[in-house]
Amino acid sequence: MGDKDKAKDKDKDKDKDKDKGQENRPQLVQPNDTNKALRDNEAIKEDEFTKDYDRTQLTIMDLTLSEVLDRTLNFIVYSFGDYQVQVRKAELLIKDQGKRVTVRDRFTIHGHAISLFIGDGDNSIYIGIILIMLSIIIYFINITTS
Repeated sequence: MGDKDKAKDKDKDKDKDKDKGQENRPQLVQPNDTNKALRDNEAIKEDEFTKDYDRTQLTIMDLTLSEVLDRTLNFIVYSFGDYQVQVRKAELLIKDQGKRVTVRDRFTIHGHAISLFIGDGDNSIYIGIILIMLSIIIYFINITTS
């Protein structure tokens, strides 16, 4: 029984030490709500910050004709690299590891790559513009040869 009493006394001493430690701790400081001007100024700064980054996305109808043609020509120039990226993505989706790629697999990979490429960004719009230009050229060639 003496050991149990000593253990209880040690536990009481530890509790007293904990109480002393808590008394010596600094108390939490409440936020200073008395400075209303500072809070209002911070709110104004936050509003200005969010206003800078609220931008509406431009559609093709908001662009001028020269910008549309410029973007279409840039699409023609840089589309091959973007298409190659989509081919690599399609290969990862379709190709089985350790298996030979057949001709049918190549057609499947390029079919998926075309669908990924058309669905990426504004590519469908620029492909449509290119097809319209191509049809006009074919139409004029047909008129001149008839």
